[in-house]
Order: sequence, then C-alpha cells, then structure tokens
Amino acid sequence: MLLRYCGNVTCERVTALGGHDGFHARGCDNVRVEDCYLHTGDDAVAGFDNCGMVVRGCDLSSSCNAFRIGGRDILIENCHAHGPCEYVFRDRISVQAKKEGLWNPTVVPGRHTMATFFIYICDYTMPVRHQPGNIVVRNCKVENAVRLVRYNFGGDAWQFAHQLADIHFEGIEASGICLPVALNGGKAEAGDLPLEFTMSDSTISFAKPQTEVFSLANVRTFSLTNVTVSGVSAPLARVWGSPPEMKLSGIHGVSAEIAEGKGKFQCPWWK
Repeated sequence: MLLRYCGNVTCERVTALGGHDGFHARGCDNVRVEDCYLHTGDDAVAGFDNCGMVVRGCDLSSSCNAFRIGGRDILIENCHAHGPCEYVFRDRISVQAKKEGLWNPTVVPGRHTMATFFIYICDYTMPVRHQPGNIVVRNCKVENAVRLVRYNFGGDAWQFAHQLADIHFEGIEASGICLPVALNGGKAEAGDLPLEFTMSDSTISFAKPQTEVFSLANVRTFSLTNVTVSGVSAPLARVWGSPPEMKLSGIHGVSAEIAEGKGKFQCPWWK
C-alpha cells in the first residue's frame, strides 16, 4: 500500500503478508493505521514527511524494519513487533521470482531477520514540508530485532535532507536485541540540527553481551528515566565527539558510566 500526498487516511484491520513494504505513506496528513497485521518482506510501516500520523495496536513482523518512518507529530503506540519474519526479504531475490510472486521461504531462500524496530527516513526524492520531529513511541513490545533504534543521519541510505529534531520512547519492552541503540545526529560543524532523545519506563534486554547500550554522536540532549537494561555491564553510553546534555534517573542493570568513542562512529548494519 503506497500513498502519496493524501489526507485523512484510515487503514483498519488490514492484513498484509509477504511482498515489499506493508503500509508506506509519503507527504500525507492525518493518517491512522490501526489494528493491522503486517508481516512483510520489507518494512512493515514506512514513509516520510507525514504529519499527524498514528499507528496503533498493530502486529508487525518484518524481514527488514518494523518502522522506517520520518515526519512530524507521529504517534506509535500499543504495537507488537517481532522477528524473525516468516517471509523472505524481497530485495535479495531475483526479478523473475518477484514476477512469479514467490514469497514462500521453502521456494526462495533469503534473510528473515528484523533489522530494526525504528529507523529514520528522510531523503531527496520529494520535498519535505515540515521539520521532522515530535515522534512518540509508547507502550510497544519488541522482540528479536537486531537494533531497537537506528538514527545515522548522513551515514545511511535514505537518511539525508532533513535531520530529526526529537524522538521519545515511553513504556518500551524490548528483548532479544543484538546491537546497541545507535543515534548519530550528523556533523555539528555543518550546521546540522542536533537530536533530542528521551526514553522512560522501559526495559532493554540484549541477546548477547554488548560494548555499550547507546552509541551517541552529535546528540543535543539525552534523557533516560526509569530504564532497566540486561546483557550489558558497562558503559551505559559511548560518545563520539562532544557529549550531549545528559539527564539520567532510575537506571538499573547497567553502570551509568559514559565512555569515549574512538575513531569513526560505529554503526554497523548487520552482525
């Protein structure tokens, strides 16, 4: 489902299986996606420059990302995202297989990993009307994603054009995570807008030991309140460049130590 420049859109109780993106909206206003079952061979919910978007009560499984989203005034709540996805990642199969509609993993081999629960998108393929920001993700359960959050402005495909001003996570229950939360706001000397990140009343459980919980670069403010971590002993964050303004309260299961990142900002895609 691909929508461009639409308004007052409602998508309720829709099932999407296999294929590419499940629900993808660009340049749309007042979009509501509710009680949907999206198990997809690419991103489950995607798009950017959407204003006033709500995704609520959805069951999401993706062989790419549960959310690849950018825009203004976006609310994601009460969703369950889990991997691996039963459908193969469509970008790695042949054109002929796509034409024949082959999605069955017993027919077409490929990747089934859910790469990221939330990854940012904003590129040059269309004009951006609003400063991206005020994205709230709350009361969501996340299982077996490689990363919980990936924001790597200027360093990832489709993360260009306009920086994300702020994003807020509340009441997140994440388990089976494989890599640290990656937050890179861009190059401060180039005039990029630094990021404001908050997380509260949340738990993050890693599938295997990590070097840090959060990897940070050019983040303006970084706030954690009542966050419990398992699978990492220390540090809480590794910072490249100037450290953000830190607001930490109620951190459990990990030392609040902040370490210095060496060399280039580390944000590998797969592991």
